[in-house]
Amino acid sequence: MFTATKDKALLTTTTGALPRPSWFTENLRGQTLSTAFAQRAYREHHFDCLACHVAAQHNAGKDILVYGDARLDDDVAGRSWKSYAYERVAGIGAPRRTEIQPAPYTAEKSPGDFMWEVIETRMTPHVVGMIGETTLQLNRAWKAI
Repeated sequence: MFTATKDKALLTTTTGALPRPSWFTENLRGQTLSTAFAQRAYREHHFDCLACHVAAQHNAGKDILVYGDARLDDDVAGRSWKSYAYERVAGIGAPRRTEIQPAPYTAEKSPGDFMWEVIETRMTPHVVGMIGETTLQLNRAWKAI
């Protein structure tokens, strides 16, 4: 028997992103969250998605609710999980979407192959200047939930 948790309730939550509904078709495309919230379509999709995520977690009996990364773009292979941050930090260059990943395990892959698509979307940009301010607006994402 574990003595540290004996007679204590263990809180439950979800970790990671939650599935994005197929009707959530709007994307940030590099915009700040506040700019996107000023656009009716993105705002409606985002807040409707949050309502669905919260309701599903509540109905499942979760103790700590999460927003499920609803702000992230619907990109190939979850590219926006990484790109959301680096696309919004001063000193980071433009995404390298046209380059080929210089890795030996891609030698036999080509466009259309799932692993090619995943690896191709993971090409991180170069640092082009002093790392500076960000426009992540994580506080706005938190306040939205």
